[in-house]
Amino acid sequence: MDLWTFSSLILVNGMFTARVLVQWIASEREGRCVIPATYWWISTIGAVSGVLYSLIRGEIPFVIGFGLTLVPYIRNLVIHFRPGRNPQPTLLLVPVAILLVLILTCSRMLSAVWIRDGEAAWFCVAMAGTLIFYSRFFIQWVHSEKMRRNVMPLSFWIASIVGSMLLLVYSIHILDLVFIFSYLFNIVPYVRNIMLLRRNTVNTRPEPWVN
Repeated sequence: MDLWTFSSLILVNGMFTARVLVQWIASEREGRCVIPATYWWISTIGAVSGVLYSLIRGEIPFVIGFGLTLVPYIRNLVIHFRPGRNPQPTLLLVPVAILLVLILTCSRMLSAVWIRDGEAAWFCVAMAGTLIFYSRFFIQWVHSEKMRRNVMPLSFWIASIVGSMLLLVYSIHILDLVFIFSYLFNIVPYVRNIMLLRRNTVNTRPEPWVN
């Protein structure tokens, strides 16, 4: 293991593990699924670190995934501190612009992936995992805009489980420790948050009329 891989293992995984723990601990204390502002600050730092590492590794699906999620991370910080402020129309163009820049930046790597024997199928697995896993923050973003506060719906956690499992399989295939540890243990807090959401749904369900 070289110094860069070790540093990225500590930084990238440190950030994303820390955010999961911060959210999990806060939810356990409240007895419901909550999202502290620290979660979004840590996510932003982790995403930037993930983009840099993925670029050096030449892993396009991870570059796109980390890059696109910067938009909902920043927007959620705005919602947290200024819940009454409406999003600017130009903000909707930011994800498209970031995606185009990332694709252009990675165009040579993209063509190299497709010409490697036997890698096309694995690339599709990685892209499917990326689309499912990282789309969860855009799902969360839409719900937060409707509620005017940071919320994580059930669909967020389901997408988290499915996407992380696909990305974990791909990470094991390429034998990258940074990516493997990014998705290896997160299923535990994902499942726990689903349990908290379901428990709160049952507790807030109106009592039936009794004759």
